[in-house]
Amino acid sequence: MKKPTTEPTPSPTPVRTASKKTLLWMQRLVWIYIYGGLLAVVMGIFVARADIALARTMQGVGLFFIVLGVVLIYVRSRLKEKPPTQG
Repeated sequence: MKKPTTEPTPSPTPVRTASKKTLLWMQRLVWIYIYGGLLAVVMGIFVARADIALARTMQGVGLFFIVLGVVLIYVRSRLKEKPPTQG
């Protein structure tokens, strides 16, 4: 005769929260990174006629900030706003 086993119930994944001010700050930072990175890439294209090493550096930094902005979009999508506190 088998003994009944107690299997642990799976715990729900925790929901990460942030204040509304933090979420707004993060959203602004996302667009600053993305547009700043795009500007650096475009400027690198124009600088390439004069100095290829500087152009590649500018484009590399620009691409880094574009990727950073996309990563922040993902991080922001995983955060929820904290509920307002009572009292």
